[in-house]
Amino acid sequence: MRAVRDTPREHSRISLLCGNASMRSEDLTRHATPKMPYTLMQAAEATGKSKSTILRSIQSGKLSASRDELTQGWLIEPAELHRLYQPVAHDVANAPGLAHHAPPYEIAELRREIAHKDELLVLEQRERQRDHETIDDLRRQLAATDEERRTTLRQLTALLTDQREKQEPRRRSWFGFGKR
Repeated sequence: MRAVRDTPREHSRISLLCGNASMRSEDLTRHATPKMPYTLMQAAEATGKSKSTILRSIQSGKLSASRDELTQGWLIEPAELHRLYQPVAHDVANAPGLAHHAPPYEIAELRREIAHKDELLVLEQRERQRDHETIDDLRRQLAATDEERRTTLRQLTALLTDQREKQEPRRRSWFGFGKR
């Protein structure tokens, strides 16, 4: 009978499948199939840069890329992209095919927690709606009170000012003969 000995490489694959090992980025890239060229959006996501930054690099000649014959979009080789821009570090949890599956009781507990949080959210939204209605009501009351204050101020001003018709002063003659 032949003894099977786990090599570190095989051990890491086994522990990854079981979900109890940490994974380094070089482990992901060592076993990966040859990468297809990135689109502009994929290149931006892979480097954490904006699409316009990648496009400016292509247009200035810092980064070589080719056009897709069908879509006329930019195709950028990963090696060329990562020559200029460092790749963004991704978590092991985000690596494709390495998702951790929770046991059913944990899933049920998480669903109950989500349902509870949804109920709390609905209650908060109702309270916020009531608060907005109260604010709108107070604004209407303030506007009515302000208009009432203006009306009262106009009335008081009218009472306190001289409302008699002003008479035109008598015309006096220029020579002073018509003095009284």
